Amino acid sequence: MGGYPNQVQYSKLMSTDDDWQLLMQLDSEDEAGMMWGDVGKIYFTIREQDLKSLSFDKTWMNWQCS
Repeated sequence: MGGYPNQVQYSKLMSTDDDWQLLMQLDSEDEAGMMWGDVGKIYFTIREQDLKSLSFDKTWMNWQCS
C-alpha cells in the first residue's frame, strides 16, 4: 500500500503536479485466480486531503492491461 504505481500502460495515473496518492495496487496473479484482462493491474488512488480525512468514498479506481 502506498508508494508509486508499477504501471502497465503510460498514463497520468499520478504525477508530481497533483496531490493524488496510490492507496493500493492489485496485480494479476493466475495462481490466486485474479486476472484483470491480459495480465493487468488495478489501481486505487485518492487525493491526499481525502486520505487525511479518511474520506475513502472519494477513492478512484483505474484498470490497465497490456
